[in-house]
Amino acid sequence: MALFTESTIRARAQKEMQRSNNRYKSKSQVLNESVASFNKFRTYDIFLSHSSKDAELILGVKATLEDMG
Repeated sequence: MALFTESTIRARAQKEMQRSNNRYKSKSQVLNESVASFNKFRTYDIFLSHSSKDAELILGVKATLEDMG
């Protein structure tokens, strides 16, 4: 049984894009802003390596994982 399905991840990405501060941005721009907020002194548990073609899926995975804490 899958923890995530592609449809739920894509739906979460769309929800993230509906936020007022993301409304007029591309999915790639939203992800790039996350990269810009990277802090080398913070500990991270997950690294999401991806192609720019996968921006919607990665945004959905990122948002879903953040929702989970």
